[in-house]
Amino acid sequence: MSAVLHSIIIPHRNRHDHLRQCLQSIEWAQHTCGAGTLAHEVVVVDNGSAEPPGVSRWGFARLVVDERPMPVVNKCALLNRGIDEARGEILTFLDADAIVGPLWLHGAARLLADDRPTLVAYRVRYLPQGQSVTSPEVWMALFTAAAYNSRQRAWEGYGTPDRSPRLPPEYCWGPVFGNSQFSVRRDVLGDLRWDEAYIGRGWEDLDMLWRLWRRIGSAAYRGFIERDDPRYCLYHAKHPYSADWRNGPCTSANLCRWTALTAEGRPQ
Repeated sequence: MSAVLHSIIIPHRNRHDHLRQCLQSIEWAQHTCGAGTLAHEVVVVDNGSAEPPGVSRWGFARLVVDERPMPVVNKCALLNRGIDEARGEILTFLDADAIVGPLWLHGAARLLADDRPTLVAYRVRYLPQGQSVTSPEVWMALFTAAAYNSRQRAWEGYGTPDRSPRLPPEYCWGPVFGNSQFSVRRDVLGDLRWDEAYIGRGWEDLDMLWRLWRRIGSAAYRGFIERDDPRYCLYHAKHPYSADWRNGPCTSANLCRWTALTAEGRPQ
């Protein structure tokens, strides 16, 4: 396998149990993916946690502590810090409440294929609040077709980043954008960064996908998502949102910013 390094960037604040499950699932995926996976690192960028998240037990993970004042979490700023700290040529953006599938680590390698896409997106379904993944056996069982396909599907953009049809996959037309969990090559991303004017929850991921699409152009852009094999996909663990993330005034400001961006027109 290529010596290209794959950097997985995870922003974090006070989601210690979710982060632990996320990193544990990545470790389990290492074993099921085997020697065919890319060398990888996980960069956890923490801001404002009551206590630092313990990541040292996972040899592939390292902690970056961001000490900038953030009364409301600026996820974009943490992701940009992660880009700066990451050493990889392939970058994956992953939320701390994600649980990845047994073959998820293989997804990023598609970016090196001869017919390489611009972006690899990941299907996400929701794990009910309070459900823990306590063993490799429980984890594997979650990613059988019967178990995975019975869960609610998260946002999955087609046609434009802000269009997520609730239809069977064969009726989802247009370019694939997926959601906030995606992989991209560093040379494709270039100097494009997450817009730090988005503070708190809402539209920051759609903004990034829209601007990436605009940079590449409609004719050249190609997104990919694995929809048939759940082992390449992931879950999000449901949980309540805290006020320093789901903040009403910030969400309203984010929506205004997103509306202004899309009013400028679609990529040519």
